[in-house]
Amino acid sequence: MKKCLFLLFCVALLFASCSDNYKAKKILTEAAETVNNDAPLQVDYMTTLTSCNFDGQNFNYYYEVNEDYTSDIREFEEEMRENLQNLWDTDPVFDEIKDNLRKVNGSVIYNYVGDESGEKMTIHVKI
Repeated sequence: MKKCLFLLFCVALLFASCSDNYKAKKILTEAAETVNNDAPLQVDYMTTLTSCNFDGQNFNYYYEVNEDYTSDIREFEEEMRENLQNLWDTDPVFDEIKDNLRKVNGSVIYNYVGDESGEKMTIHVKI
């Protein structure tokens, strides 16, 4: 009897976990679609958000960098990495996304590309 109850508990836990994972993926996909509704979006004088997606595990932001203002998009990489990490660590606006990314063992990835050179830079944010 105890084994049967334990097995039923394990099966119920498995279904709940799958359901949470499915819900998290749905929420993250919808969040990316919401961002895309406003894209392209001029973030500052040299950065434009071109798109966003959730690939099933990672929440990806894609930006184009106007190279009229810099000869090397990596020039600000460390500063950007620190600022983005701080933003995700402290701003409550990201709490729901972070909670759902944890459910799918995901992360946030910022992808930058130079508008003229095509040079790429990627920044991973720890969740």
